[in-house]
Amino acid sequence: MKPTQSTAEKSALLLIYTGGTIGMKEDPVVQALKPFNFSQILEEVPELGKFAYRIDSYTFDPLIDSSDVEPAHWISLVRLIEERYDEYDGFVILHGTDTMAYSASTLSFMIEGLTKPVIFTGSQLPVGVLRSDAKENLITAAVSAGGDGLYQFLISIEDLETPVLRAAVDCILLDP
Repeated sequence: MKPTQSTAEKSALLLIYTGGTIGMKEDPVVQALKPFNFSQILEEVPELGKFAYRIDSYTFDPLIDSSDVEPAHWISLVRLIEERYDEYDGFVILHGTDTMAYSASTLSFMIEGLTKPVIFTGSQLPVGVLRSDAKENLITAAVSAGGDGLYQFLISIEDLETPVLRAAVDCILLDP
Protein backbone atom coordinates (compact mmCIF):
# COMPACT_ATOMS: atom_id res chain seq x y z
CA MET A 1 0.00 0.00 0.00
CA LYS A 2 1.39 3.36 -0.99
CA PRO A 3 0.34 6.83 0.15
CA THR A 4 -1.29 8.88 -2.59
CA GLN A 5 -2.15 12.17 -0.91
CA SER A 6 -0.25 15.32 -1.76
CA THR A 7 1.18 17.30 1.13
CA ALA A 8 -0.91 20.34 0.21
CA GLU A 9 -4.16 18.56 1.13
CA LYS A 10 -5.58 18.51 4.64
CA SER A 11 -4.76 15.30 6.50
CA ALA A 12 -7.64 13.00 7.32
CA LEU A 13 -8.26 10.26 9.87
CA LEU A 14 -10.87 7.55 9.90
CA LEU A 15 -12.27 6.53 13.30
CA ILE A 16 -13.60 2.99 13.08
CA TYR A 17 -15.94 2.10 15.93
CA THR A 18 -16.25 -1.67 16.25
CA GLY A 19 -17.89 -1.65 19.69
CA GLY A 20 -16.85 -1.32 23.29
CA THR A 21 -17.26 1.08 26.16
CA ILE A 22 -15.39 3.93 24.44
CA GLY A 23 -18.34 4.52 22.10
CA MET A 24 -21.04 4.37 24.73
CA LYS A 25 -22.93 7.13 26.46
CA GLU A 26 -25.46 6.96 29.27
CA ASP A 27 -29.03 7.47 28.13
CA PRO A 28 -30.48 9.86 30.75
CA VAL A 29 -34.01 8.50 30.33
CA VAL A 30 -33.36 4.80 30.87
CA GLN A 31 -29.97 5.25 32.59
CA ALA A 32 -28.40 2.54 30.46
CA LEU A 33 -25.40 2.69 28.16
CA LYS A 34 -26.12 3.13 24.47
CA PRO A 35 -23.77 3.74 21.55
CA PHE A 36 -23.56 7.38 20.51
CA ASN A 37 -23.55 8.63 16.94
CA PHE A 38 -19.92 9.02 15.87
CA SER A 39 -20.86 11.48 13.15
CA GLN A 40 -21.35 13.85 16.11
CA ILE A 41 -18.00 13.02 17.72
CA LEU A 42 -17.07 16.71 18.09
CA GLU A 43 -20.01 17.18 20.44
CA GLU A 44 -18.67 14.42 22.68
CA VAL A 45 -14.96 15.22 22.32
CA PRO A 46 -14.72 18.87 21.20
CA GLU A 47 -10.92 18.79 21.58
CA LEU A 48 -10.75 16.81 18.33
CA GLY A 49 -11.86 19.96 16.50
CA LYS A 50 -8.51 21.57 17.35
CA PHE A 51 -6.57 19.18 15.14
CA ALA A 52 -5.37 20.29 11.72
CA TYR A 53 -6.98 17.32 10.04
CA ARG A 54 -10.40 16.08 9.06
CA ILE A 55 -11.85 13.27 11.17
CA ASP A 56 -14.46 10.96 9.67
CA SER A 57 -16.09 7.96 11.30
CA TYR A 58 -17.37 4.53 10.41
CA THR A 59 -19.46 2.44 12.81
CA PHE A 60 -19.82 -1.31 12.49
CA ASP A 61 -23.42 -2.49 12.30
CA PRO A 62 -24.04 -4.49 14.34
CA LEU A 63 -21.50 -3.48 16.95
CA ILE A 64 -19.13 -6.19 18.13
CA ASP A 65 -18.86 -7.19 21.77
CA SER A 66 -15.11 -7.68 22.01
CA SER A 67 -15.55 -10.97 23.88
CA ASP A 68 -17.31 -12.25 20.74
CA VAL A 69 -14.75 -11.08 18.18
CA GLU A 70 -13.88 -13.68 15.58
CA PRO A 71 -11.89 -13.96 12.33
CA ALA A 72 -14.79 -12.67 10.21
CA HIS A 73 -14.65 -9.38 12.13
CA TRP A 74 -10.91 -9.07 11.51
CA ILE A 75 -11.46 -9.69 7.80
CA SER A 76 -14.13 -6.94 7.76
CA LEU A 77 -11.72 -4.51 9.45
CA VAL A 78 -8.94 -5.29 6.98
CA ARG A 79 -11.28 -4.87 4.01
CA LEU A 80 -12.53 -1.53 5.34
CA ILE A 81 -8.99 -0.22 5.81
CA GLU A 82 -7.96 -1.45 2.37
CA GLU A 83 -11.04 0.12 0.72
CA ARG A 84 -10.43 3.48 2.42
CA TYR A 85 -6.64 3.39 2.47
CA ASP A 86 -6.07 6.07 -0.16
CA GLU A 87 -8.62 8.44 1.43
CA TYR A 88 -6.98 8.68 4.87
CA ASP A 89 -3.59 9.34 6.45
CA GLY A 90 -4.27 7.24 9.52
CA PHE A 91 -6.81 4.98 11.15
CA VAL A 92 -8.05 4.80 14.75
CA ILE A 93 -9.86 1.61 15.65
CA LEU A 94 -12.12 1.95 18.69
CA HIS A 95 -12.39 -1.52 20.17
CA GLY A 96 -13.50 -3.22 23.36
CA THR A 97 -10.60 -3.80 25.72
CA ASP A 98 -11.23 -7.52 26.36
CA THR A 99 -9.66 -8.67 23.09
CA MET A 100 -8.07 -5.51 21.72
CA ALA A 101 -4.52 -6.85 21.87
CA TYR A 102 -5.51 -9.99 19.98
CA SER A 103 -7.36 -8.06 17.27
CA ALA A 104 -4.54 -5.56 16.87
CA SER A 105 -1.93 -8.30 16.64
CA THR A 106 -3.95 -10.25 14.10
CA LEU A 107 -4.51 -7.20 11.90
CA SER A 108 -0.80 -6.37 12.02
CA PHE A 109 -0.16 -9.69 10.26
CA MET A 110 -3.08 -9.36 7.85
CA ILE A 111 -2.18 -5.95 6.41
CA GLU A 112 1.06 -5.94 4.45
CA GLY A 113 3.11 -2.95 3.32
CA LEU A 114 1.61 -0.53 5.82
CA THR A 115 2.66 3.09 5.26
CA LYS A 116 0.12 4.70 7.56
CA PRO A 117 -0.55 4.41 11.29
CA VAL A 118 -3.28 2.13 12.59
CA ILE A 119 -3.97 2.87 16.25
CA PHE A 120 -6.24 0.79 18.48
CA THR A 121 -7.81 2.33 21.56
CA GLY A 122 -10.62 1.72 23.99
CA SER A 123 -11.66 2.73 27.47
CA GLN A 124 -12.80 1.42 30.81
CA LEU A 125 -15.45 4.12 31.24
CA PRO A 126 -17.80 5.63 28.63
CA VAL A 127 -17.62 9.17 27.27
CA GLY A 128 -19.46 11.63 29.49
CA VAL A 129 -18.90 9.76 32.74
CA LEU A 130 -17.00 11.61 35.43
CA ARG A 131 -13.29 10.67 35.33
CA SER A 132 -13.71 8.75 32.08
CA ASP A 133 -10.59 7.68 30.25
CA ALA A 134 -12.44 7.63 26.91
CA LYS A 135 -11.77 11.22 25.83
CA GLU A 136 -8.06 11.18 26.64
CA ASN A 137 -7.55 7.79 25.01
CA LEU A 138 -9.32 8.94 21.86
CA ILE A 139 -7.39 12.22 21.71
CA THR A 140 -4.06 10.44 22.23
CA ALA A 141 -4.87 7.88 19.55
CA ALA A 142 -5.88 10.63 17.10
CA VAL A 143 -2.61 12.47 17.72
CA SER A 144 -0.66 9.26 17.06
CA ALA A 145 -2.62 8.51 13.90
CA GLY A 146 -2.27 12.08 12.64
CA GLY A 147 0.82 11.42 10.61
CA ASP A 148 4.11 11.95 12.39
CA GLY A 149 5.96 9.42 10.27
CA LEU A 150 4.98 6.53 12.53
CA TYR A 151 3.80 3.70 10.31
CA GLN A 152 2.89 0.85 12.57
CA PHE A 153 0.17 -0.73 14.63
CA LEU A 154 -0.08 0.64 18.18
CA ILE A 155 -2.37 0.28 21.14
CA SER A 156 -2.92 3.63 22.84
CA ILE A 157 -4.40 3.42 26.35
CA GLU A 158 -3.90 5.79 29.29
CA ASP A 159 -1.02 7.79 27.79
CA LEU A 160 0.86 4.60 26.94
CA GLU A 161 1.54 3.63 23.37
CA THR A 162 2.51 0.02 23.01
CA PRO A 163 3.59 -1.64 19.77
CA VAL A 164 0.95 -4.22 18.98
CA LEU A 165 3.12 -7.32 19.01
CA ARG A 166 4.47 -6.41 22.45
CA ALA A 167 0.94 -5.77 23.73
CA ALA A 168 -0.26 -9.16 22.51
CA VAL A 169 2.65 -10.90 24.24
CA ASP A 170 1.98 -8.98 27.48
CA CYS A 171 -1.70 -9.87 27.28
CA ILE A 172 -0.96 -13.56 26.77
CA LEU A 173 1.55 -13.60 29.63
CA LEU A 174 -0.90 -11.94 32.03
CA ASP A 175 -3.87 -14.10 31.00
CA PRO A 176 -4.60 -16.73 33.72
